[in-house]
Amino acid sequence: MNGKAFLRGDASLSSSEKKAREVFFYIIFGVLTTAVSYISFILLDVLLKGVDWTFILWGIKIDFLTLFIKVVSWTIAVLFAFFTNRTFVFLSKGPILKELIGFISSRLLTLVVIELGFFQLSIWILEGGAGIDKDTALFALSGFSFTWLYLLNLFGNFLCMIGNYVLSKLFIFKKKKQKE
Repeated sequence: MNGKAFLRGDASLSSSEKKAREVFFYIIFGVLTTAVSYISFILLDVLLKGVDWTFILWGIKIDFLTLFIKVVSWTIAVLFAFFTNRTFVFLSKGPILKELIGFISSRLLTLVVIELGFFQLSIWILEGGAGIDKDTALFALSGFSFTWLYLLNLFGNFLCMIGNYVLSKLFIFKKKKQKE
């Protein structure tokens, strides 16, 4: 296999080489998307530290600021992911608006289920079940504290990367089968 052909996704690649290329680039850009999401989450959390948007709903404490930060960082990451997946991973030439709508719709599913649902459930278990505050530092480095909140966010991002690949492959950037 030619390295340049692999990087470009040439038609000369076999179907197994195309699949390997797709997975390789999805992992690369998935990690970069996770970094975009993660860094924007931490920056927003640090910038908005001290703002209290906590309220009680049916006896459950909800930190709306954390959810807000999660949604903003998710939005930034989804836009980054769409353009990198379309351009480099799936090499799509389909209608951009249709793909963007489908991409955002599928990402909304993982936003609700994993990014917000799993994330908030993990915080409730951590704080309510284990008695550990989400802002408790796991370690500190040069004045920056890596907290439980950041660890939960990172774990959720990796779960999303897996779910989003499946949704993108099956529904968004699917290739039409050619008649042989």
